[in-house]
Amino acid sequence: MKLRLLFVMFVVSLTYSIAQVRPIDPDSLMKEAAILARSRSYQQARNLIREEVKKYPDYKDLQFAFLNYLYWDGKTDSTLSMLDTLLLKYPEEYHLYQIGINTCFSIDSTCFHHFNSLAIQQFPDSTGKILGKTAFYYHDKKAYLAAREMADSALKYQDADTTLQNIIFDYRISEGYRLPGIGYLYYWIGADPSWPRHQFFIEYQVKSDFGIVIPRFHLASRFNIRSWMGELEMYPKFGKNNYFYGLIGFSDGVLFPFWRLAAEPFFINNQNIELSLGWRYVDFGSLKIHSFTGSAGRYWGNNYASARLIYTPFGNIGANISGVASYKYFINNPLHFIDLKVGYGVSPESEYLDFGLAGTIFTRAFRFSAAYQFWLEKAILFRLGGYYEWINPSPLRPFNVFGFSINISFLL
Repeated sequence: MKLRLLFVMFVVSLTYSIAQVRPIDPDSLMKEAAILARSRSYQQARNLIREEVKKYPDYKDLQFAFLNYLYWDGKTDSTLSMLDTLLLKYPEEYHLYQIGINTCFSIDSTCFHHFNSLAIQQFPDSTGKILGKTAFYYHDKKAYLAAREMADSALKYQDADTTLQNIIFDYRISEGYRLPGIGYLYYWIGADPSWPRHQFFIEYQVKSDFGIVIPRFHLASRFNIRSWMGELEMYPKFGKNNYFYGLIGFSDGVLFPFWRLAAEPFFINNQNIELSLGWRYVDFGSLKIHSFTGSAGRYWGNNYASARLIYTPFGNIGANISGVASYKYFINNPLHFIDLKVGYGVSPESEYLDFGLAGTIFTRAFRFSAAYQFWLEKAILFRLGGYYEWINPSPLRPFNVFGFSINISFLL
């Protein structure tokens, strides 16, 4: 009986010992680590395979997985240190050089060009491809000058991607341009649909180191009456990312206000949050309106969204408060975008501003506009827009305003 009990205990002990020393399958650990990495738990992913990386220094996939987790986690020093080791063992692996190039982007040009040179030495027949990928990487990071220089270099080689021309064009747009243009606006006013408003304009948009300046001249007609307005719109830059919005407009005072003025500084911080505080003024002769406004917005990726409030005091009788929310999606460059706006109330910010409504502080209104601006052959800039506003000027009956616009500009 004792011998049988001792034998059973021995078998159990042996089985347990074997189970304890059984090697862990690195492939299974890699799968678990990949699941963690997909949820951006890079530190946990590295901890899971760290010991296996030491045990299997020649297991290429395991080594590459650990390197990727370092790179994706932004561990710059550790990434570059491991890269040096792996490049000595696997100089034919192109993606290792790409990791080095991308990692060095935020460090310095010496480090960056080191990995670029190594890649070109190893793959001389792919020089254009290597430089092109680097150009696209710079462009994604919005380093337009570096992207353009790299694209220029890449396009000298036959294997370069021809879409690199887009990078050169985007740099040109981001740095400066001249855009003379013409436009037409049509408003159909529901309160009196037999007399739509037609409006034409010419403009000359210039972007330089100073900022953006747009002189513009309008001609409008309604009720068999013609009217004109001249204006100067500008966006001078100041500081690192900040800019100022200014507008001065003057007219014959028939269909446009005699004067239209605006001033508003915009401040953008390192988190791409934009704040502003400004003033608007319109002069209809017998009615002069001051408004105060502020906005908060944010840029992220190719997107921009903002919200704005406009406060218009009317002495002892009250004040008008209106607002507008905006969204822009930039497609390739700052001049190629989709623009959406939705607003409440009547204010000097409205696309359609009527003298009869400007002083009606209790007017209820809802408005929506959408526009698409795009390039044709990188030479002609089109903008198509639509506008709708529902206005309820109590005690008058509510009515609708519909509009559309088309602008055509030519890149010089």
